[in-house]
Parts: sequence; C-alpha cells; structure tokens
Amino acid sequence: MLRILTAAAMAAFALMPSAPVRAAESETIAIIGTGPVGAVLGPRWAALGHKIVYGSRTPDAEKVKALLKDSPKATAAVPSDAVKKATVVVIAVPGGAAKDVAAGLGDLKGKVVIDTTNLFNFKNGMWEPEGSDSVVGQIQAAQPGAFVVKAFNTVTAIVMKNPAATGFPVTVPLAGDDAAAKAKVSALAKQLGFETSDIGKLEMGRTVEHLGRLYIYYGRTHPERLEFNFRTWKQP
Repeated sequence: MLRILTAAAMAAFALMPSAPVRAAESETIAIIGTGPVGAVLGPRWAALGHKIVYGSRTPDAEKVKALLKDSPKATAAVPSDAVKKATVVVIAVPGGAAKDVAAGLGDLKGKVVIDTTNLFNFKNGMWEPEGSDSVVGQIQAAQPGAFVVKAFNTVTAIVMKNPAATGFPVTVPLAGDDAAAKAKVSALAKQLGFETSDIGKLEMGRTVEHLGRLYIYYGRTHPERLEFNFRTWKQP
C-alpha cells in the first residue's frame, strides 16, 4: 500500500505547475511589439528583476505609457533604439511582419533573439512562407550574427500571464542553433513558470511553427484549450 501511495504522490507532484522564480541574473530585454504577447511578457519579466525596454513605433502613446506603469523600471523607445543595450531581443509582432521588423533593428550580432511569432491567415486558413523556410529562419537570415531561438509561439498571452491556471505544467518548445542561447531562453521561460523542451536546431523551427498552427487551430475549433505538456522517457 505504501508503494502505491508513494507512486501516486510522485505522479501528482509531476503534474503540478511550476511556480515563477525570480531571476538570479538580470537581463536587459528589448520587447519589440506592445500587443498581447509583449504586454504580458514585459511586465512579468520586469517583476522578476529584468530591465525591460519596449520597442514601439509610438513610444509616447497612451497604450505604451500604461504598459510602463505595469513594468517596474521599464522604458520605451523606437525599436532600433530599444535594442541597442539589450542582451535579449523579443520579436512580438505579427508573423507576416517579423522578418522586416527584425531587419530594421540594426545589427543584432551577439544578441539572443526570441521569435514568438506565428504566421497564419484566419480568412483563408493556415498558411506559411513560400518555399521551405520558416519565419524564425527568415529572422536568422535577416540577422546572421544573432542567436535566434523560436519560443513562446505555442502558448497564448493568457497562458503566458498565468501558466498555473491550466492545472498542469505547460511546455514551451525551443528551436535554435546555439545551445547557450537556448539555455538562456529556457531559463527565462522557467522563471515564468513554464517547462521547456529543446526540439533541436533552427531547422526544427519550422516544426515548432507547425505546433503553433495546431495550437491556434485547435483553440479556434474546440470549446476547450489545448496545451502542450511534453514528457520524455527512455525506451528499453
């Protein structure tokens, strides 16, 4: 009986959502875009001790001013200025604009760039870039000196705000070529209460974007939400 109870307790513990963790090391994070994603990630990371700089075409807009009030010690600037001192740059704009926005930020050599975007068209169904390239691949091509990582495209802003609301751990898949960059993005995600899964190199970003399309499609066609809760095991 003791063995059964112990196993059940371990299983229940494994399904508990992760709690937010204050950053051990502060990053300067430029968040390009002040829509739903940027408006959640910025305040949450700011509350955990990171320095946030919002990149907006209209940094003096009332919407941005309201966002600054929710983000301790945050500032705002036009995108090309917001990234200058950043160690991490978050692309949080519509997927169709991501490549051009990234290209317009100046040289991001040596910086970690997080691509949170999905590319889709609700009127005509899901679509993707022509050819074999992914959005994250296009961003990497536009910023060859940056360490680009695909992440956060498989969770809504609602889940970003409170992953524990789902009742179980939520996994954020990652894809990128640089192991250190993925480790940094993983740490940032875990600070928010997420789990992460390293899917592979940047070429797997296309697969992570397909997961994003599945996530969005399911949410639009079902009464309940789908969240990813990855588990690995070693096959005998």
